[in-house]
Amino acid sequence: MASFFDVHAELNKRPDKEPEKRPRADPVTVSHFTAQLKAALKGAFPHTVAVKGEISNFKGPNHSGHLYFSVKDAGAVLPVVMFGSAARNLKFKPADGIEVVVTGRIDIYEQGGKYNFILSSITPVGTGALELAYRQVYAKLESEGLFAPERKRPIPPYPRTIALVTSKGAAGLQDQLKVLRGFPFLRLIVVHVPVQGEGAGERISAALDGVNKHASALGGIDLILLGRGGGSFEDLFEFSREEVARAVGRSKIPVITGIGHEVDTAIADLVADHHAHTPTAAAAFAVQHWALAGEFVASADLRLRREIRSLLNESARRTDRAARHPFLLRPEEITARRHVRVDDRESKLELAQRAVLTRLRNRVDSVEARLTKHDPRRVLLQRRDTLFRAQSRLSAAAGFRLRRLESRLATLQSRLDRRGPAVAITVATQKLANLHSRLARGTSAVLTLASRRVSSADAQLRVLGPDSILARGFSITRNAATGKVLRSPTDAEVGDTLLTRLAGGELISKVIRPEPTETNGLNPPAETVS
Repeated sequence: MASFFDVHAELNKRPDKEPEKRPRADPVTVSHFTAQLKAALKGAFPHTVAVKGEISNFKGPNHSGHLYFSVKDAGAVLPVVMFGSAARNLKFKPADGIEVVVTGRIDIYEQGGKYNFILSSITPVGTGALELAYRQVYAKLESEGLFAPERKRPIPPYPRTIALVTSKGAAGLQDQLKVLRGFPFLRLIVVHVPVQGEGAGERISAALDGVNKHASALGGIDLILLGRGGGSFEDLFEFSREEVARAVGRSKIPVITGIGHEVDTAIADLVADHHAHTPTAAAAFAVQHWALAGEFVASADLRLRREIRSLLNESARRTDRAARHPFLLRPEEITARRHVRVDDRESKLELAQRAVLTRLRNRVDSVEARLTKHDPRRVLLQRRDTLFRAQSRLSAAAGFRLRRLESRLATLQSRLDRRGPAVAITVATQKLANLHSRLARGTSAVLTLASRRVSSADAQLRVLGPDSILARGFSITRNAATGKVLRSPTDAEVGDTLLTRLAGGELISKVIRPEPTETNGLNPPAETVS
């Protein structure tokens, strides 16, 4: 059956012939015409077609996972669609500006009146899809700082439980077990996952998350070994997927990777806390401190023995020096030292006594200075006699106590000679403290008595002072202008203002008659005006 394009080409071959007059065809519906166009296009392109161009206007997958974008060159633009079922198989992420070869079939979307190119695959031009995907994941994770050394966790030096995330049938697992079986005390947990093929990346990521999630239930896991044996770039690519790299990065348990051979480097290696070049090297690194533990313990044991021997020798030397110490060989030196301390305390007591007497003398001198203004000689002489007697008694009491102290010290000396230095010194120290306390109390009592006597003398002085004389009816008259005390009537003149002090207050008067009249030898009463 001839297609639409065949008929169109056949008509274009006879330009010299006049077109035949055909009867006007009946009109058809838009749906019918669109269906004819769709059938013609499918007939013209019955199989898939490969088209080369540059990706443009890429929007990313929608909620269904479908991809909508355009492939263009210098002269045309081809709208394309890639459904989610096919998009999930892409090894890289399409982006604007990438030159690709798209393979698919032509189709018409009747409701929109547009034709689309339905894709089944996309292949980058010049670079393999896996290599491009590797570069994209590398650039993205590097910009996020996932490769930074400062975010990587320290590897535990002595792990006890190790989880091996790999395939049970992988040769790399057997290589690791050969190394780890040399340490039978280790607890090994093998987590089986596919290490290549479709969906392996998702299984590896889920396994890493599961180990972290159930670590406590498994009795605690110190370290994770992630790896597999050698293979091609395509075989190892599952360890370069973004989801695997992120699972390694968010693991709370330190991760050591050993993927492929020395020349191979997966994205997971760059994110891991330590990257070993082979599975065997990863296992050896995990137990490197265990391998040296025996030598370390032997060295520590040798150092410990040397330290103990050195401490014992030093202790023996110190004991020997202590046994030869003069205090233990000649206890009389201790007694001599105690005598020195007693003499020192006796000197301090004497100084304290002198200080007390000095303060008493200063106080008496102060009282004497105040009493001198009123000339209380007799009372002052009595107070001095009393003070001297108190001083004599205080000196006698202090001398008596010092003699008693010397007698007790002699007794203590004899007891020290009989009983040994330690007990005698303790008893003497206690008794000396008691004597010091009693001496302090005696001194305080004497000072209190002296203070009371001084206070009594002060009260007697107040009785003999001018205020008491005024209270008995006497008065003191002074010139109000000059303040001079009048001792004779001739000391006043007519018109002078006088100020007379009585016991209850003062009177102001004025002199009006200067002639005195003798009245029994006393001052005559002057006529005053109050």
